[in-house]
Amino acid sequence: MAGARPALRPRIAHALRWRWRVAETIAALVAARFLVRFVPFGGWRRTLGPMSGGAAPIPLSEPDRQLVRAVARDVARWAPRLPLRLVCLPRAMAARWVLARRGIAGRIVIGARRGTAENPVDLHAWLMVGDICVTGDAERRSFEAFARRGGSAA
Repeated sequence: MAGARPALRPRIAHALRWRWRVAETIAALVAARFLVRFVPFGGWRRTLGPMSGGAAPIPLSEPDRQLVRAVARDVARWAPRLPLRLVCLPRAMAARWVLARRGIAGRIVIGARRGTAENPVDLHAWLMVGDICVTGDAERRSFEAFARRGGSAA
């Protein structure tokens, strides 16, 4: 029986890391929604980090790629289950924050497309980490990303 305990430790550690990441993802989703809804843009603009549509992807190690995919799954899984309207921007913000805490940089890309008569322009945000689209991938191909002119993102 004593031999079974060491074999459980990695599984328990993995389960705890997963639960912590899920709790952090949910907290980040709630915080992002709160900021977008109640705080003026100038109060949280810096939390978005660099925003660009044309930057070259940064290569990722395989463990980092796995973590990025796991965070993408967490956001996609938990955002619809929360009693909040979590559209593309809060999802991208939350995923960026969770990954940044683990030393993985990402960039939020904002794009536009022609809308309807009532809403002439549709906007969409997605998070890119390396060549992986973490959030908003299903819709992003129908949007044209904004590009920053004359310098780096503020």
